[in-house]
Amino acid sequence: MAHQFEECMVSCQDGRLAEIHFELIKKRGMGKIDPISWGNPILDLVEPENPPDKDFTLKKLEISIIHHQVKIVRLYNHFDCGYYKLRGFKFATKEEERERLVSDLQKAAQIIKNKFSNAEFKIYLYLLNQGDGGAWCEEAIK
Repeated sequence: MAHQFEECMVSCQDGRLAEIHFELIKKRGMGKIDPISWGNPILDLVEPENPPDKDFTLKKLEISIIHHQVKIVRLYNHFDCGYYKLRGFKFATKEEERERLVSDLQKAAQIIKNKFSNAEFKIYLYLLNQGDGGAWCEEAIK
């Protein structure tokens, strides 16, 4: 019998997010979560550095949605992401960065929806304070 999860969380592996994810799971009373996390799977979906990066991300989503029977896919992106910097993205303003991050979340949701039409999506953007990462706010994106 396959493992079953209620939701999957697709997000960057930034260590500052680990505590945030734990708090969200507790606060929302979420059940079993299937995490999909590395450098930045959102960017790998919408603008892969190498074509296999997108395929790898979609394969992980297939395992979660098809085999683990996940019904809700939560997509997360965040400001000050080192993976965007590593890939050469530079933002002149926070608004420019926000526009790119939100656009990438929306594109990622569409890519996933095109392949897995039964999934429900919830999309979020994190704003992390510089420094300790302890303070943050979450913005739901429609």
